[in-house]
Amino acid sequence: MKKIALAVCHLYKDKSPCDDILANALKNHGYSVTKEVWNDPNTKWEYYDLVILRSACDYIDNVDSFLNWVSDVSTKTTLINNEEVIKNNCNKLYLKKLENKGISIIPTQIADSLSDLIAVINNCNYDDIVIKHTLGAKGLRTYHFKKDQIEQIYQTISDLPINKKTPILVQPYIHNVKENGEISAMYFDGVYSFAVKRKPITDDITLSVKEEEELYNPSYDEIEFCNQVMSVYEFAPVYAKIDYVNDNGKLLLVKTGFIEPNLYFHVSPSHVEDFIKAIKKYLT
Repeated sequence: MKKIALAVCHLYKDKSPCDDILANALKNHGYSVTKEVWNDPNTKWEYYDLVILRSACDYIDNVDSFLNWVSDVSTKTTLINNEEVIKNNCNKLYLKKLENKGISIIPTQIADSLSDLIAVINNCNYDDIVIKHTLGAKGLRTYHFKKDQIEQIYQTISDLPINKKTPILVQPYIHNVKENGEISAMYFDGVYSFAVKRKPITDDITLSVKEEEELYNPSYDEIEFCNQVMSVYEFAPVYAKIDYVNDNGKLLLVKTGFIEPNLYFHVSPSHVEDFIKAIKKYLT
């Protein structure tokens, strides 16, 4: 029996319906499945035939340690997504690289460090702003402010336990997200599988809020937009989540998720079979 580990963090080990659905589906296919905390020094990763990186969002607290773990595990077994994919996705500065390759993203300015943040905000020509740390996951370290809340913005970012020289993204707040939601399109082995619409159900400065989630049927143009995003990459992630918004008819990329994205199997359980089909070639 092939042995699979789902690499998670302590916080989400028993709190991810998506991971539970995946684990049960893999077991139904005859695999042995165990959830392992990714930074547990006692775990013998070489014991597993395959390690799938899942709900491990605390990696943002120590990215260097996480990337060292990724490199180490990759020498002992098969890790998906693989090391190249993960390293290319762990810093949101990749958004500007995608923009340079023709992908439409939410207009983004970069403060090279905390000390530059106020100057960048003052130069913005919009009043509602979103501040995103370049090292963030699951909406963590993402905030919505009014431009005139400059002191609160600075204090909030200053209080984060991070290197103050790490770049910060400054973007306009897309107002119709409250009404129309943000879309997440799931891809397995480079092929579109399904999409979910997510609408915030709380109003807070933090954007890592509770959301209303529902299965979504994207238009042809939306799928083509996501396909364009995927085609930019020379590597093919085994799993990927493309987040985008429709801003008054213009599709804009929010982010790509290749590390530990929510794959929303709790919204559409049947699509877990697309994921399993994609990983079977790594278990032969």
